[in-house]
Formats: sequence, structure tokens, C-alpha cells
Amino acid sequence: MLSDKPEAAAKKILAATTDNQERVGNPDFESRPGVANLVQILRLLGGEANVADMNYKDLKELVAKNVSQFLANLQTKLTAVDEKKLIQKLEADEAAMRQVAGATLAKVQKAVGLRPAA
Repeated sequence: MLSDKPEAAAKKILAATTDNQERVGNPDFESRPGVANLVQILRLLGGEANVADMNYKDLKELVAKNVSQFLANLQTKLTAVDEKKLIQKLEADEAAMRQVAGATLAKVQKAVGLRPAA
């Protein structure tokens, strides 16, 4: 879903299965999983926390709007990532971690008698 176009994600949310109650209320995952999932997505994205008095249509529209904005921002940031710089950074970090891990491994091996003490 993170690679979905914002409009496609919004369409999926608007088509989400809910239940036959009139208002959102305070749903739990056991009795009302569809509604609870929408509320959780909204809260995770920093959306409006008080949705108990909303009807399902308004909730879905609000969640769809928040998800669309989140995806648009995320996808914009991902396209701005310089892959060459990212790989260089990962390789430099890997080399540094190998040195640290190698030193730690040598200490452990000496401590358990797998290497002679220097």
C-alpha cells in the first residue's frame, strides 16, 4: 500500500467494510474490526482522535484524506533520496560496524579460550 498512488489508496479506504451501526463509537478489533482498523490508521497518522460521533462515510473520508496526504509526502521524500549517497553511507557504516564487531568477537574468543591471550 505504501507504493499505491494516493488516489488508489483513498479509493480502497472508501470501499472498506464496516458494520451496520450508525456511529463509529469506540470500536474494538473483536466486535468491529473494520471500523477499529480505520480508527487506528487515523490515529497512527496523527489524525483526529475523537471520532466517536462520526458516521462511517465521514470517518472513511477523513482516513482517506490523511492516508493520501501521508503517501504523497512519503513518495515525494522517497524520490528525493540519492541512492548513490545512501549506498555509500551504508557501506561506510558497515565497515565501521565490522571493526567494532571484530574487536568484540576477539575479546569474547579470548575470554572463552578460543584465542590465546596477547
